[in-house]
Amino acid sequence: MDFNDHLTSFIESRESNQPEQQVKTQNRARESLAKRQEEDHERAGIETKLEHVSVNGRWMLKKEQELAEITSKLAKTRPADPERVAYLQKLRKQLKLTALNHENANSNY
Repeated sequence: MDFNDHLTSFIESRESNQPEQQVKTQNRARESLAKRQEEDHERAGIETKLEHVSVNGRWMLKKEQELAEITSKLAKTRPADPERVAYLQKLRKQLKLTALNHENANSNY
């Protein structure tokens, strides 16, 4: 068997197996999607029976409320450092002046 025959048989075998592989992959994807939807449906059925609390006009589970409280406590920012604020304002002013000078220089041409 020469290389040409070998290549031809390889291509034919690959082409004949490809549709089977696609079908298997699609079936796995469908099964996975169906399983996920079923799990979501069961979880939704359970969650609707659990106790809910209203927080700022939004109803949520107790666990979600506790998690939101913990997250908000962690996310509280420290007070702004006045020196840093002044430094940033100074940089902004310099940047505006530089941009303005650059525009004026370009308009003179």
